[in-house]
Formats: sequence, C-alpha cells, structure tokens
Amino acid sequence: MNSYIPFLKAKSGELTAMGALAPQVKERICPFFDFPRKKKYDEALFVTKASKITKALKRHWGTDAEFYLDDQDVREKLTVKGQQQYAYVLGALKGFRVIPVVALDRPTHNAAVARLKRNGEIDSPIVAFRAHPQDFEDFDGQKAEIEYDLDDVFKEFEKIDLVFDCQLCTGLNVFTTAEQIATFAQKFSATYKNVRRVIVTGSCIPAKIGEVLGTAGVTTVKRRELEIIAKAQDLTDLTVIPGD
Repeated sequence: MNSYIPFLKAKSGELTAMGALAPQVKERICPFFDFPRKKKYDEALFVTKASKITKALKRHWGTDAEFYLDDQDVREKLTVKGQQQYAYVLGALKGFRVIPVVALDRPTHNAAVARLKRNGEIDSPIVAFRAHPQDFEDFDGQKAEIEYDLDDVFKEFEKIDLVFDCQLCTGLNVFTTAEQIATFAQKFSATYKNVRRVIVTGSCIPAKIGEVLGTAGVTTVKRRELEIIAKAQDLTDLTVIPGD
C-alpha cells in the first residue's frame, strides 16, 4: 500500500534518486513527476526531453511500478509529431504504469487524455484529478465546471485519484485550507463514487530559495503543508495520503 507521494520534477537527479531507493521504500511510494519547466520549448527540444525522461524512468523506476506524470509547467501548447504535447508524452511512455493527470481549465490536455483512453492507448484504469487552492475552495461552486471539463475524461476510467495540490503554502490558513480539502473530498467522493485515493501535497519552500535564505545563511522554515495534511486527515473519514 502506498503511504507517501513525493512530488518531483522529471529531472535526471531526481529520477536517479528514485533508483537508489531500497525496495521496501519503493513499494510504499508512488512518485508524481512534473515535466521540467523551460523558458521555451520547441518541438525538437520537447522530443529530446521526453526521450531522456523515458529512458531515465525505465532505468531508475522501471515499468512495473505506478507513477504519475503531468506537464502543467510547460506553458507552450505544442504539436509534437502531429500530436498534442501531453498525448505525445503518454505515447512515449506506452508500456509504463503511468497514471495520467487532468485538471480544470486545460481543455486540449483533458481531451487528449480522454481520446487516448477511448482509443485504447492508455493502459492505466486510473486517472488523477489535480486541484489547486482556487479549485477546491467550494465544491458546490465548482461542480458545474468539473462536470463540463472532466466528465468526458472520468467516464473513460475505472478509478479517480483526487490530488489536492496546495502549491506554496506559506500564505494559506491551515484550518481553512484543511476544512476546504476535507469538504471538497467528501462531496467529490459522494458524486464520483470511484475515488481510489485522496492525496494532499504542498510546500513552504519557494522556487527561488533566495526568497527565504541568503548566501551562507541559516533559517528555519515552518512546514505548514504538514499541518494542513494532518488537519485534513482529522476532518474527514477518507484516507488521506501525504505528499510534498
């Protein structure tokens, strides 16, 4: 059983680290990889990066263990060898146990996932729905948008993994955020009765470490994401799996 979801960039160092894990650790985690951010991707660079990720995953993680992969950090809307960019990545990972990820306000991305699954090009019976703080503040207010954006995807899969990505947590109120997560998870699970797992993740370390730590400095950063996860676990009878 998975008990931790590490959120990582699909970069060589982080992929290599996965390969160094002891087997008993590897069994209990399911990594969530984000396609690395670049200032600008063109088709050739995207293909090269996808190829490197595929080779590194095969070497360091293997084809028998589940993992998630998303491309939310790639701002370009590319056509790669005649395919939508995320569809190309999923095609490159054919034969891996990759769980596709969908989200609100990503119409071509979501449509690509639904189409690939419908055509038998995605093996996973599971899809992950990644929700950010603005998405999970109010399930009732978002219900119509979820149905419009994602019902065509959800109906193609047997199970849904619900991912609450709190992103940078330093400005979030712990109790309010945890309460929103718990309420949203309960209502979502009552509406979509095929939820497999609920994941809560976030970080208090900004992308630029210089924002909290000067050169040769020392600081203590409060892990607010851990407080949010713990409180969300207290507020719902659903099993909440931590990630960071």
